[in-house]
Amino acid sequence: MKGKYTLLLVAALLVAGGLYFFLQPGSRTAGKDDDRPYAKLTADDWRRLEIRAPEKKPVTLVRREGKWHLEGREQCRVKKEMVDQMLAALGKMRFDDLVTSNRKKFAEYHVDEQKGILVSGQTARGPVKLVIGKVAGDFLHTYVKPGDREAVYRINGMPAHLFSHDPDDFCQPDKEKDTGQQEKSQGQGGQAGAAKAPPAGKKPATAGVAAKKSAAAAKKK
Repeated sequence: MKGKYTLLLVAALLVAGGLYFFLQPGSRTAGKDDDRPYAKLTADDWRRLEIRAPEKKPVTLVRREGKWHLEGREQCRVKKEMVDQMLAALGKMRFDDLVTSNRKKFAEYHVDEQKGILVSGQTARGPVKLVIGKVAGDFLHTYVKPGDREAVYRINGMPAHLFSHDPDDFCQPDKEKDTGQQEKSQGQGGQAGAAKAPPAGKKPATAGVAAKKSAAAAKKK
């Protein structure tokens, strides 16, 4: 009888310990679709993506007719691979490692408007909003605050560098302009070479001077 009560006590302690662990900040909850809110979004779902990073100019990307455009820069040909990397990073974010729900500590993790990278967008499934904060001390994780939650989570990886760009960084180089500058440079180089080379059938000036000196020396003799 005594052994039975002992087993029941041990089981109760295990249950209580498990509940305590899962209720603590930093504990992981069971995997849910809500833990990865951007995982099901495809490139075609996106309509607009806005980024506000510290010490960078604001970036607004708009998707029209299957292509990304930089708002206010119609001549810019957006680097698709850069946008794809950002969307892939968003899709991998899993919010199941809670760090804190204390608003007073948000600035400590750089998930405020002054220090964090503000990311917002419009998709076919609804709005997207989050703040990417600082890298964790282990350099393997990053602190992020989803826009629809008053809490800070720790996610795998360090995606901040993918979002910290100026508008010009998203534009591909102008091939025609680069080609024109290259041809101009080659033309200037050719002209310089032609100016240095003596005309056909004419001896270099140094050779003529040497010949005159030789003739003068022969007359003196």
